[in-house]
Amino acid sequence: MDIDILIVLDEKIKKQVVSILKNTFNLIQSHEQEMEFKNITIWRNIVSLKGKKEPFMLDLLKADSDYLKAVIRRGIEI
Repeated sequence: MDIDILIVLDEKIKKQVVSILKNTFNLIQSHEQEMEFKNITIWRNIVSLKGKKEPFMLDLLKADSDYLKAVIRRGIEI
């Protein structure tokens, strides 16, 4: 089980995200190295819900291309 989130990400934001993850979830592991694939870079974090033992992956997909940045601009807040 995993959750994928598209995000504009830099080192300053990564520190803020780690802080948010620690406050919101049980942060099991935040990978320091991003995984780079042909069309996407993924920063993997392994978390569990507070009070639960079952971990899941929270993958932050880095919007580092013009196309992915346009996807974020077209997003609708819900």
